[in-house]
Amino acid sequence: MRTNTLFAVLIIVAITYSTIPSSGGTRGEDRFDTTSHMNKILYVGGNGPNNYTKIQDAIDDARDGDTVFVFNGTYFETLS
Repeated sequence: MRTNTLFAVLIIVAITYSTIPSSGGTRGEDRFDTTSHMNKILYVGGNGPNNYTKIQDAIDDARDGDTVFVFNGTYFETLS
């Protein structure tokens, strides 16, 4: 029984240690944590909070996997 308990504790320690992110020798702002980002929908031209008025602003704030949804309308801007 004691061996099983010790084995279980070692497994828990190994799992916990493996999930702690290492610094990798980089500054915090240089790292991009993809595990905490959930794909978002960024809305342009709609009503309500957190809607963008410019398509380019939404594109600039989007990350890989995000969707930029543009409501019907005329937008006078140049996209880059």
